[in-house]
Amino acid sequence: MIVCVCNRITEGEVREAALEGASTPEKAYACLGCEVQCGCCLDYAQEVIDEARGVVRSQPTIVPLARRPVLFAIARALGVAWPGDVSRDALVAEAFGAKRADESHRARLRVEIARLRRVLRQVASISATAQGFAIHPRGARDIVVLARTIDAAHPAVLALLADGESWSSSALALALGSSQRNVQRALESLAAAGTVQSLGRGRSRRWMTPTVPGFATTLLLPAPLPID
Repeated sequence: MIVCVCNRITEGEVREAALEGASTPEKAYACLGCEVQCGCCLDYAQEVIDEARGVVRSQPTIVPLARRPVLFAIARALGVAWPGDVSRDALVAEAFGAKRADESHRARLRVEIARLRRVLRQVASISATAQGFAIHPRGARDIVVLARTIDAAHPAVLALLADGESWSSSALALALGSSQRNVQRALESLAAAGTVQSLGRGRSRRWMTPTVPGFATTLLLPAPLPID
């Protein structure tokens, strides 16, 4: 997806700059050899950077958790559930990938929760509940979780194909601001995983997500009937 129209900077390029250390749009654009132009893209670019860096932010405090994936997974789960709580079993599954939580997992969870409390002490508190844990922001009314819409390989391509329509690789490349070769590689990778499928050959080849059996790809509705 295009983040900056003026400089033709894509979401992937901003994310790569963030992973290299850029913490603001200005620094990310500088890494890409560009400068901020109209400024309309700054908020969106900052969201992409924060998501890529695994950041917990409460202005002016920033807590980076990119190198602490377990803590970030727990913080993200608590943020999504806010103002509710998250059960201990759900946190174990989110943080450690365990299908069934045993006593060792619960003990490890208590340790990680204690660590998370320490690193987030300036922006939020974490309390134990009857079922699990809940997060409480300090001096903020809402919690917003910024994450990829699709947590899978090549999410931008999948997001465009999610409308159920067929796309050519050139149209996808234009919409994503990427090269057609890169898009073609992404499509072939997704096709090998069974996530997308192609129709036709050569220049008439089109890509789409697999249809649900028994349902048409496009729903046609009759024109509204006149009301007397």
